Amino acid sequence: MPDPAIVKVSLEKFDPSLLDRPAAWLAEGKLVAIPTDTVYALAANADNPAAMSRLCALCGRSVEEPLTLLVADSADVHRFAQVVPPVAHRLMGRFWPGPLTLILPRKGGGSVSLRHPANKATLELIQRSGVPVAAPSAALPKGTPAGSAEEVARLFGSGLDAIVDAGLTQGGKPSTVVRCSKSGFSVVRLGALGAEALAEGTARLILFVCLGNTCRSPMAASLMKKALAEHLGVPVAMLVKNGYDVKSAGTSAVVGDPMSDHAKAVLRELGCEPIQHVSQPTTARLMRAADHVFVMNESQRNSTIALCPDAANRVELLDREGKAVEDPFGGSLDAYRRTAGILSKNVNQLLKKVMP
Repeated sequence: MPDPAIVKVSLEKFDPSLLDRPAAWLAEGKLVAIPTDTVYALAANADNPAAMSRLCALCGRSVEEPLTLLVADSADVHRFAQVVPPVAHRLMGRFWPGPLTLILPRKGGGSVSLRHPANKATLELIQRSGVPVAAPSAALPKGTPAGSAEEVARLFGSGLDAIVDAGLTQGGKPSTVVRCSKSGFSVVRLGALGAEALAEGTARLILFVCLGNTCRSPMAASLMKKALAEHLGVPVAMLVKNGYDVKSAGTSAVVGDPMSDHAKAVLRELGCEPIQHVSQPTTARLMRAADHVFVMNESQRNSTIALCPDAANRVELLDREGKAVEDPFGGSLDAYRRTAGILSKNVNQLLKKVMP
């Protein structure tokens, strides 16, 4: 067999058109070695049985053994996964694109292994190919994955049709692999992401939502952080490492507004640590990642559910009696104190709900 074609790509002076040929080769069923943000991988069209058979034989795997599929965008996960649990959304939000592979329930049964690599050449190649791309690490059984195109050629040579040479990768460790389900997660393989990073990345997300994200929701978030920290006996700064992440957003918020001065003053009166806050809009991605979403009134509940219907069962009114929490925006300091009192009372009642 002839030596593989070499397609050199510069990530600094990136020319996407250079990937037209290797993308077409992938779609046709040829085997193409590609770079990722960790190591090189061996890629094939996952819908082409002959290509998959060649790929498995080349890297010494059984045809029955599932191979990782690469996605060009995190939204593509829904093409393959039956369900994406909140813990998976949290990990995707924190580590994708990056050195993380997620194993999720597959549509039609079984499981599917997915990765969104942080390498623009690879992402462009996947998009241009128009096919699902299976891509195990470029390594022999029990061997170290290749970190350069030259090493790929030495290991696999004429077994490949082409190699996309984008220079040295990070090399060394492959991606970390995590299996996610509705009940939680388990680490299948530690790699470029360590155990501590995963622990922080899988912290339960509690999201408070109001209108502009400058008064009620950041106040509620700050009060919840204080309550959680006191209950756990840790500083607020250590909450994420102890499994809890508290955020706020607004249904009509813009990016970058500060918390109102009255809100900050009232929080200081209640003994909350000063927080650096900038407003952010409520997004479907944020909603999917949240384990709990607490809103201030029915209008916001309807808005958030319309934004992300699959999170509907996690959205509820903050007030335990089902009352609306009035917006103090533009009001006096006393108005903010009244709102903070309502928020504080309900946040303390929510502790048992948010702590499994």
